[in-house]
Amino acid sequence: MVGEIRDEETAKMAVRASITGHKVYSTIHTKSPREVFLRLEEMGVEPYLIRASLGGIISQRLIRIICNECKRKIGEVNIGSNIVPIFQKTGCKACNRTGFVGRTLISAVHYLDKELKESTKNIYEDENILSNSEMVVVLKKLLISESIDYYDYLQFIEGEDLNEGELQRTINYCRKPS
Repeated sequence: MVGEIRDEETAKMAVRASITGHKVYSTIHTKSPREVFLRLEEMGVEPYLIRASLGGIISQRLIRIICNECKRKIGEVNIGSNIVPIFQKTGCKACNRTGFVGRTLISAVHYLDKELKESTKNIYEDENILSNSEMVVVLKKLLISESIDYYDYLQFIEGEDLNEGELQRTINYCRKPS
């Protein structure tokens, strides 16, 4: 277990342990799974060693769940083929005047099989390799189910810096019946 990979020495130690047969679990602070690969490379780890050592990447965020007792409808928005009412927090006694009643996990899980490891050779050319589009799909489902604040949704989407093709794929995915 490596607490966090922050520097070249820790990165190289974790990779050495992984390629010699040890299971290594660690954290590295990046915005997306794609940036894990890029950050390790910036720390001096050779790309072929990164491909050999990574077995999977989990990207995760917490998003606040809006209080059902006091949420206020502020309009509607078209998400895929759905017209979705959008809500904003207000605050009440039930949520201690915060407008929220907890948080939920949004994650993207990437198992790096042989094919995905091979595709990482093109990671600089293709921004869709190891993206967080899975997280955006879950986020849209939370918005459709009226569980999250519309402004939290927008802030999350803006923070992901999705390209046009990736946005269209997530919209199309949301159109599929669950």
